[in-house]
Amino acid sequence: MASFNERVTALINRYLRDATGTTANAKVEEAFRAIQADRQHSCLNDSVTAAAEHYLFIRYVTGSDRLIGTAYFTMSPLINLGYHIIKEIAKASG
Repeated sequence: MASFNERVTALINRYLRDATGTTANAKVEEAFRAIQADRQHSCLNDSVTAAAEHYLFIRYVTGSDRLIGTAYFTMSPLINLGYHIIKEIAKASG
């Protein structure tokens, strides 16, 4: 049986292979949008799909020539802190 990382990598590669974009960034964006739609539709609790989606999201954001990539990583320490605060509140409230 394949390891978790092998299954995530295989899923990422499948979505990238199926993407028809003409540039690397277009392919990554298309793969991200496709896996995001699939996950929202039928794979909400699948950790392999979630990990692959998160990886493709980060590749999309960092590979894009949009301001969002810069803004995301400038704000990432605050986003990370906020995530952990919300996670701890959720755990405490049951």
